[in-house]
Amino acid sequence: MVTLQNSPALPTKWSSCIPCQGTYLSRSSGIAYKRCIPSLLVVSAHTENGSILKHGETGRRQVLIGAGASATSIFSRNISLAVEVPSGYEVYLDRQDGYSFIYPSNWRDYVFRGQDAAFKDVRKAMENVRLSFVPTDKKDIHDLGPPAVVIKKLIKDLLATPDQRTQIFNIKEYAIDGKNYYNFDYTVSSRVYARRALVTLVIGNGKSYMLEVGTLERRWKNMEDTMQTISNSFTLFDV
Repeated sequence: MVTLQNSPALPTKWSSCIPCQGTYLSRSSGIAYKRCIPSLLVVSAHTENGSILKHGETGRRQVLIGAGASATSIFSRNISLAVEVPSGYEVYLDRQDGYSFIYPSNWRDYVFRGQDAAFKDVRKAMENVRLSFVPTDKKDIHDLGPPAVVIKKLIKDLLATPDQRTQIFNIKEYAIDGKNYYNFDYTVSSRVYARRALVTLVIGNGKSYMLEVGTLERRWKNMEDTMQTISNSFTLFDV
């Protein structure tokens, strides 16, 4: 158990946005997730042969780029943003809530309780990326405290249960366009399974954002590059 003295409080409503572990809810379940389906717009996607794919308003699905396409640039209207998309990946861009990230082309979107966006491997459900956020009056991730303190409290309060074992690796801090990010990877294990994941935290637009991408620990060696690519692509912009 991790004990922290006088540690800053994490967003109080984040706990309601963290799903029960292993709970997957289908769109046919009848449960409404209105705020989990933002209105999205992508103007164009340039493929390797120079053609342009036009897109209008969509649901949770964002841009469909073939796995054989070379690196592309996705541009959104009225947003100064260009996302480089490697071959074999697609981009998810949320104009309403101000964030973007990429994910493997063979992953599919799905409803995961409390998440604003979620994509998973069609055959390996534990291989997935999830994005959640909650309102906050904080202006910067530094307002929550130093990285080690914030991360330990996040794991203790939200990412693991008392009966699970956890280990933290590679705590990083960086800035993109004036916004500060905390990033780390960790393992959580129980008698049933062990999972390793990368987590990125950032504050902006009056919200605290958390992106988590991970897989079973036994597959980490094979999937680490993919996990890092997804994690490194996460970007927040002003809306």
